[in-house]
Amino acid sequence: MNMYNFYKTYPFLALVGLITGIIWQKEALPLYILIFIPLVFLIISNYFKKKLKPTLLLLVICSFLLGSYQFYSQQNDFHTFYKKYGYGKPDLIGTIKEIEENNQNKNQLSKKNLNQKITLNISKIKNWKYPSWQNCNKNIFIYTDKTEKFEIEDTLKITKAYFKKPTNTSFAHYLLKEKTVATLFIPSNKLKFIFKPTYHLSRFIKKQRALILNNIKKKMSSNLFLFFKAVFLGEPTAKKNILLEKKLFKNWGLLHYTARSGLHLILFILFWSTFFSTLPIHTTKKQIFLLIITSIYTALSWPSIPFSRAFNTYILYKIGTLLKFQTNLFYILIIISYLTLIQNPILLFFLDFQLSFGLTGALAYFNLPTD
Repeated sequence: MNMYNFYKTYPFLALVGLITGIIWQKEALPLYILIFIPLVFLIISNYFKKKLKPTLLLLVICSFLLGSYQFYSQQNDFHTFYKKYGYGKPDLIGTIKEIEENNQNKNQLSKKNLNQKITLNISKIKNWKYPSWQNCNKNIFIYTDKTEKFEIEDTLKITKAYFKKPTNTSFAHYLLKEKTVATLFIPSNKLKFIFKPTYHLSRFIKKQRALILNNIKKKMSSNLFLFFKAVFLGEPTAKKNILLEKKLFKNWGLLHYTARSGLHLILFILFWSTFFSTLPIHTTKKQIFLLIITSIYTALSWPSIPFSRAFNTYILYKIGTLLKFQTNLFYILIIISYLTLIQNPILLFFLDFQLSFGLTGALAYFNLPTD
């Protein structure tokens, strides 16, 4: 692939426009910076002696505006939440989306006598300024002093909550990255149970994950099971409790193997691909079975940026293959990067996103076939 073809790639330049718009909005750059977009196009056109299509320029400008708007909207929603509910001790109703329990007595939660972390999606909220229930779709982290027997998708009510806007910019960005607006440190007796749905898919998946882990735990030593959860499943609490094992890997220069990444998913896929290759089944059926198994493994795991990038890349690649489309890893990565940044633009400024997508994209580009 020659340099001109690289620069005229529609998806790539759209991604460049999106990233530029996010950076422009974050740094609050002046408006005259916008004139550099057509100027760069003219320079590229003259340098390569090629005429770039106006639709390409329009695509980049639209992506630039989209990136700028998405970042502004994300920041504005965060600040608006605190303007409305950052005082007055509001009441709120929400649904549990994730529960993290501390059973190891080693991490930071136990040091502060906080034994449970709950991710709650607020559906209704009110305070003295807004006395009637207001619709809300924001996530918060709740840290409690006791391990309550709540389950995923249970509905809770909290009275007189206190939200303090983060003064640390880095912490505020972390909350945005996690799609969360606030943290609450409250005693468990302030969490009032309201409703439990009869059935919910998310709860079913989490229960199956817990059941599988309990069965595996019986067949492993405690240290091996902890390492298995941290590396193979990416469980957050387990990752905090394998510090000793990490030091041993660090001494041999193998610390990166303990960080869950897309490599673990690739090894999982490689194992099952090798297994299916020994079976007398049609290739299409093998690929469908592999997609199903990989999806189940992902559903039973805890998400992370590198792992999600690898999974989405694999899904798009295999779907394209099954539908007999021409697939290209570099372009698939561009599409996933574009969609990821639209959904959560603050990720652009975090190292895990930059390394995961940047390094993988560079490897994919240098392995493109030459024209």
